[in-house]
Amino acid sequence: VIIAFIGRLIDGKGTHDLITALAELKRDNIVCFIIGSGPEETRLKKMTKELQIENKIIFFGNLPFHEAIGILKTADIAVNPSYTEGLPTSVTEAALCQKAIIATHVGGTKEIVSGKNDGYLINPKDIEQLKEKIIDLIDHPEKRITFGQNAYQEACGKFSWNESAQKYLAVFTELLENRKI
Repeated sequence: VIIAFIGRLIDGKGTHDLITALAELKRDNIVCFIIGSGPEETRLKKMTKELQIENKIIFFGNLPFHEAIGILKTADIAVNPSYTEGLPTSVTEAALCQKAIIATHVGGTKEIVSGKNDGYLINPKDIEQLKEKIIDLIDHPEKRITFGQNAYQEACGKFSWNESAQKYLAVFTELLENRKI
């Protein structure tokens, strides 16, 4: 089972929580792709070595967009264990790639993943909950497929250019109809 993280490797992204959770899983059937770089990269690589899981975690560094998305498409599960977010691009990208998503319930994440049959929303810094949800998705491949399809449908509905254009048109039409002459 391939687990993917895409993002800047900074403390607030919770990547070390993901690595800790994976080390505690004691599963041989997983590999984690970490795509991105940043000031925490050296520490995270050292951590994987100390936890003796360097064979389960592959650091890709910064990649061009199309390569990062290509790698994300090979994943079974996308994880965003961030402590704070605005509207996380990586979660939107995972939804559009039809991936099962585990993300922290911070910022605008709930605008992408509701946590109702389209992915899991977890508490930030909750390694036990993260492990539990990873195990659930590893053990239930049919749930990964359902979550991925549902997340895709939701993202397409919420982040469609046509939908956005229609909403803007409705607002402009209402403004024109209600203007005072």
